Amino acid sequence: MIRSRGHASTATAAMFLLVLGACSPEASSPRQTSTDTAVPGRTEASSTAPSVTSSPRTARRAPTPLAAVRPSDLVVRIDALGELCCPAPVAVATVDGRLVTRAADGTLVERRLTAAGVQRLRDEVVGTGLFDRDLEVRLELSPAASPVPHGISARTFRVWNGARTVTVEVFYKPSPARTQLDALAAHLTAPESWLPSTAWAVEAPRAYVADGFRVVSSAEPVGGSPPDVDAIDWPFTTSIADFGEPLAATSQVFVPIGPGTRPLRCAALDANDARSARDAWERAGAKVNDFPDGAFMTVLAWGAGGSGIVLFAQALMPDQSSCGDAY
Repeated sequence: MIRSRGHASTATAAMFLLVLGACSPEASSPRQTSTDTAVPGRTEASSTAPSVTSSPRTARRAPTPLAAVRPSDLVVRIDALGELCCPAPVAVATVDGRLVTRAADGTLVERRLTAAGVQRLRDEVVGTGLFDRDLEVRLELSPAASPVPHGISARTFRVWNGARTVTVEVFYKPSPARTQLDALAAHLTAPESWLPSTAWAVEAPRAYVADGFRVVSSAEPVGGSPPDVDAIDWPFTTSIADFGEPLAATSQVFVPIGPGTRPLRCAALDANDARSARDAWERAGAKVNDFPDGAFMTVLAWGAGGSGIVLFAQALMPDQSSCGDAY
């Protein structure tokens, strides 16, 4: 299930464009994979806990703060949302030239634009004329059409704050706005097909390496025999059970865990601290599962009767820097 927390933007007014349509593969929830991805310190997880040693425990410390990202740092962002779970970024461009897109296998790749390339991309987006105000573009059923029931998915476009749309089936009337947004999404997810060579500082895609992660924890029943929370040589001052701040039910932080027996908690870690957290789990014998987009997850026992804590580390995009971001 999904738990979320709302965060009102104070920098600018939001601009939303929403179209509901048929579910598409790219909008489904993240799936686990054995493919190597750019995640902190990935190692092969052991299925059994190692024997206890007398090695000294790590000195605890506070996590390193992440550099803040301003709403105005965003050029455009597209998220895909399926009916099963969570929004997944498919394209993110920021004013420093970073352009991250999602490949067909779910992995994220990054390129770099020049200043001229950033402006060209911004002109492409603003030139649609669809981001002057908040807007919802809804599906409209064609007369006498009887579509087969199906799941709902959507795309969310954010330009400064955001705009939303999705793919349309033939059962529905055509919409000029939807057609424009579909074309814009195609352009932004395949920028090499239309941006000139002068727009690129680095055109060859490379694996996206996140600067930070949101680590979200959920207290809930767990199966198997994972290591206990107390067995983790945790590097941070705050315990795993109390790590991070509680997320309210209206949060816009979406993860494929929870709701659990208490509110989800969330902490933002830089890449080095996320690697330290992962290393601590793996040293205790916890199995760490990887996702194509760089996220990773583990399960720990906590108390008796099959209780535990599920921890999900979500890779932050270039336009994110905290658990309190608007999305």
